[in-house]
Amino acid sequence: MRFLKGHHKPALKHGMSFSPEYHAYQMAKYRCTNPESECWKDYGARGIRFRFTSFAQWFAELGLRPTQQHSVDRKDVNGHYAPGNVRWATRTEQELNKRPRTAVLDMHNEAAAITGVETPI
Repeated sequence: MRFLKGHHKPALKHGMSFSPEYHAYQMAKYRCTNPESECWKDYGARGIRFRFTSFAQWFAELGLRPTQQHSVDRKDVNGHYAPGNVRWATRTEQELNKRPRTAVLDMHNEAAAITGVETPI
């Protein structure tokens, strides 16, 4: 294991430590494994798991990010970050791949849940 001068962590051998691909890997792993993450409620707390065993496996699955407008998306939004369920996608593609939202409609003191409805902000 190699160590950079003045660092206690081993140097990464893939040479992509500062790449957008490695950043996406780290952030996906973080939101699924760290309850301190602001995104934990939408990932780890929902049971979404990070199933990649290494950055090499992640990179072999996704390859280079096609453009700066692409970020990681799960094909099945309720599925894990796992081989076969991740892709690079644009914001538009990700907007079309969201979990349905539920709105509560209250008419005449009777509440009903409506799924798949965009709620106003």
